[in-house]
Amino acid sequence: MRKTIATLAVSFAALISQPAWADRYFFEGVYTGGTGNITVDDTEVEFEQAAVDLTVNFGSISTYNIPYNEASFLNRSSFINYRQNSLGNDDTEELISHEVSGRFVLRSGLYIAAIGDIDRDNRDNNVYEIQLGQFTTDYTSVFAGYIVDNQDSANVFTAGVHFTSPSGKGNTWTAYDFGGRYLVEGEDSEYALNFGIAYYPGFRSALGFLYEYADGRLTDSHETNVYGEYYFSKYISTRIDGTVLRLADIEERSASFSVKLRF
Repeated sequence: MRKTIATLAVSFAALISQPAWADRYFFEGVYTGGTGNITVDDTEVEFEQAAVDLTVNFGSISTYNIPYNEASFLNRSSFINYRQNSLGNDDTEELISHEVSGRFVLRSGLYIAAIGDIDRDNRDNNVYEIQLGQFTTDYTSVFAGYIVDNQDSANVFTAGVHFTSPSGKGNTWTAYDFGGRYLVEGEDSEYALNFGIAYYPGFRSALGFLYEYADGRLTDSHETNVYGEYYFSKYISTRIDGTVLRLADIEERSASFSVKLRF
């Protein structure tokens, strides 16, 4: 009897010391709505934008003792994702785009990812990217990729690094993204560089900054995005984004609000 009680006590202690099943999720859905304007010289056009983003993970994702926004990365999740974007206003026809992406991670940390920008009406407009990546540590991954554009004969190469880790006492973490894109077409070439940083003052909140500079074939562009996100629980969050894109005499400004649900 004493042996049985001792065994049950040890089992119970081991159970409560493990991340609870309630800390896990399989599915993630995000709805985003926003407005913006595009200014060309002295002409300004307003627009509305919306997006639906659905992700199914191949295994349960634990949020135990880590920033909720980094859960998919730190769990080395394999997943499939679908995203639909719409853009338009009262004077123009709504533009709808579809994106399908996925990632498969091996036990070694090697992963293969694919991204497809799909035009259902004209397959010649489809754009695909294939990535081969590696988790080099528990907190770091690197990848190299190639973009296939059916309407462009250029060779486009991509690369990136993502790193996240605790940054101090308590629950504070910081994540960094470094990436680039290089296009070659005959004697013509262009490149783009991007940098991102996210600060997590606690597991439930995130403050982020993203910047991309592109040296294009026609002109240079600068895109800046800032955002803040807060999780009311492990399963629901809200996020606010502000974005500015400058390209020659064109300036685009937009703001959006997102709601994320996890199950």
